[in-house]
Amino acid sequence: MNAKRKTHQRQNKIERAIAESKKQARLFTNLRNSLKSDTGRCKVILKVTTFRDIFAKKPGKWKGDGVQTCSHSIKVDKGRSFKPGKERAMKALLDKYIAEGSPKTVEITVVDKKGQRAYRPVGIAFMGKPGDLKTAATIRLDYAAAPQVYLYGNYMYNTVNSAFIESVSKYALVIQREADGKVGIIDPSVPNQFC
Repeated sequence: MNAKRKTHQRQNKIERAIAESKKQARLFTNLRNSLKSDTGRCKVILKVTTFRDIFAKKPGKWKGDGVQTCSHSIKVDKGRSFKPGKERAMKALLDKYIAEGSPKTVEITVVDKKGQRAYRPVGIAFMGKPGDLKTAATIRLDYAAAPQVYLYGNYMYNTVNSAFIESVSKYALVIQREADGKVGIIDPSVPNQFC
C-alpha cells in the first residue's frame, strides 16, 4: 500500500510539473507576441563586420587598452547605416528610446556581413552619464526605473522608460557567435578598431 501511495504522489508531482511547464510556455509565447506586435517599437540591426572574441589573446599589433570590441555598422528602423563612434549614431539610437513619458520597446538583432543571424544577443549594459564637474561622479542608475530585457533566440527586446535613458550616456551589447559559442562585445560609442 505504501509503495502504491508513493508512486501515486510521484505521478501527481510529474503531472503538476508538466502543467506548470505548459503554463510557462504559454506566458512566454504571449509575452513575445506582445513585444513583436508593439507598433511603436524601434528596430535596430547591428551588422558585425569583424568579430573579436573577448577571451582570445590580443594580437601582437593590438594597440588598444581594455577589451577588443567587434567592428560593426548600425541601422535604425530600416534607415541609413551609421558607423559606431559617431555622435549622431549614438543620438539616433538613444532618441529611439525616448517616448512621451511611456516605456519604449526596442528590438535588437545582430547579423553577420551577409545579413544572416549568426549571433545571439546575450546581455546589455548601460553606463550612466558623467556627473557635474564639482563631484566628477557618474550618475547612479540604481535610482532610475530599470529596463526590462527579454531574450528570444536571435532577438533582444528592451523596454525602457525615457527617464532611465536620460541618465544613460552609452550602452554595450554582449553577443555570442552561434557557430562556436565565442563571446564578443558591440559598443556603438567606440569607433571600429583596426588591427
